[in-house]
Amino acid sequence: MQRTKKNLRMKMPDGRPSWNCADRHCTICNSFPPTPRELFSTFPFMKRIEVVAGIIRDGAGTPSEKVFATQRGYGDFKDGWEFPGGKMEPDESPQQALIRELKEELSIDVQVGDFLCTVKYDYPAFHLTMHCFFCSVVGGKLTLLEHEAARWLDMSELHSVDWLPADVEVVAALLKQQLHTK
Repeated sequence: MQRTKKNLRMKMPDGRPSWNCADRHCTICNSFPPTPRELFSTFPFMKRIEVVAGIIRDGAGTPSEKVFATQRGYGDFKDGWEFPGGKMEPDESPQQALIRELKEELSIDVQVGDFLCTVKYDYPAFHLTMHCFFCSVVGGKLTLLEHEAARWLDMSELHSVDWLPADVEVVAALLKQQLHTK
């Protein structure tokens, strides 16, 4: 049997061509290997992390409304800006997790308000699902226990900090929501 492109091309269950050649480009089936993002987003064993984030507001609904942003002080994403929050525990609702995390990170008691969005983002080493809620401080004084810096930002200043990739999507949802309520 003569080797041709047609009879050597193998397919994955989802219809994509398989790739098992030693070079970067397979000359037999004329395909490239999947990118790391394609591999990680399709493999079921990729680490998955579910977290919550609080959009803490001051002056909600007023022209001078501000939101609280924190700068990470540890880990792979040190110095990146984010909305504070953290991992959900088993059998914990997103609202319960947010109350606990903001107490642990900022030493405050919050009232969890309306849901803003859920962001799903593929980082190189894990898949993140982040549930975001508006919050207001009802007790305690904002104290940075895990972050290296924090700022109150008005809506025109949201692009003045270097947000972590998943939080960029939260900023977009926040700005879109603000436009719809005007």
